[in-house]
Amino acid sequence: MTDWLPIKTEYINTTISQRALAVKYNLSLSTLTKKANREKWQQQRATVRKKVARKVQQKAESKIIKNEVEKIDRVAQISDKLLDTFDEAIKQLNSNEVTNTIKQTITDGKKSTTVTKKTVSVQEGLFNTKDLKLLASALKDIKLVRDDIVTNDDTNNTDPLSEAMYTLAKELEDNA
Repeated sequence: MTDWLPIKTEYINTTISQRALAVKYNLSLSTLTKKANREKWQQQRATVRKKVARKVQQKAESKIIKNEVEKIDRVAQISDKLLDTFDEAIKQLNSNEVTNTIKQTITDGKKSTTVTKKTVSVQEGLFNTKDLKLLASALKDIKLVRDDIVTNDDTNNTDPLSEAMYTLAKELEDNA
């Protein structure tokens, strides 16, 4: 008596042909074919292949989604760092003006005169207008990359990146 379960399982779950199975298990091809047709092995094989294909596709899609999420996360982290840098640059830009007061006493014989002189100067800090323009350009590039990666259907078009670029443009205009 032939144990058909392992033969059927191998046929359904592999790509082996009925002829190769008949040779492997020392069966006549006609006996194996009749059994396979009666029990609809061909349809079962097709069902198993569809399930396997669906699982493979789901895993591939899951991996693609995971990679895209990681890209979005990296872009968000870079955007956050640039926004922090912008905040620091704007603070320094506003504090670069320095007022110096110099008091000088001039003595002419018996008479003394005190002269007060105020000077306003701009000190070069960590950032200058050129650096801010470069940062603004970098932020715009990051925003374009982010927009390409993420399709945002929100009706609110104001995001932190756009606000930072607007603020920077205003600061540059005010300081020009």
